[in-house]
Amino acid sequence: MGSLLVLLACLYGQGCATPPPPPVRTFDPGILADEPVAQPGPDDMAIKGLFLGMPLADVPKVLVKRIADVKYKVNLYSPGDGPYDFKKMEYVCVKSPFAHVAVVAEADAKGAVAELAFPPWLSDVLFGGQTLATSKYLQEFAAPYPLTEGKGPNGKPVRTYTSPDGTTLEFSDDQGIRLAKTAGERRPVR
Repeated sequence: MGSLLVLLACLYGQGCATPPPPPVRTFDPGILADEPVAQPGPDDMAIKGLFLGMPLADVPKVLVKRIADVKYKVNLYSPGDGPYDFKKMEYVCVKSPFAHVAVVAEADAKGAVAELAFPPWLSDVLFGGQTLATSKYLQEFAAPYPLTEGKGPNGKPVRTYTSPDGTTLEFSDDQGIRLAKTAGERRPVR
């Protein structure tokens, strides 16, 4: 009977604290070695196993395998938590041993990846070069897409491709790489 009263009190807002947010999840490559992740389809632009529309929870699983040897930390945050606590959706951050922090993936309302972004310091680790000019992997990845050259918000050159379905791929020497489902204003990458 006592538990029923507590339940009723909670339902009517009497005497129950707001439940705490889920804990921040830090990912360890040893734990995730054999954990399955979503695979890209034939029409997906996949960068090292990461692609738009994949479950956000799979992004850290892919990243830790790619950056484990450089001691970077990968965290999955809930809305309102972490270094970018103003975010309204879940997001994944990578932190380098040199205190650089970057949001590399953001979710849409369904928990699927809506944007991927890699600053130059992380591109160097993931792709073997900081820019399109210095990374053979990125050159091969971008080869099928007709990139147009323009100016970014800071006036620096940006190479962009927008697919018929609205997926935008951007390369900027000082801002890094961005892949987003809808063309729109570029957010700064750190």
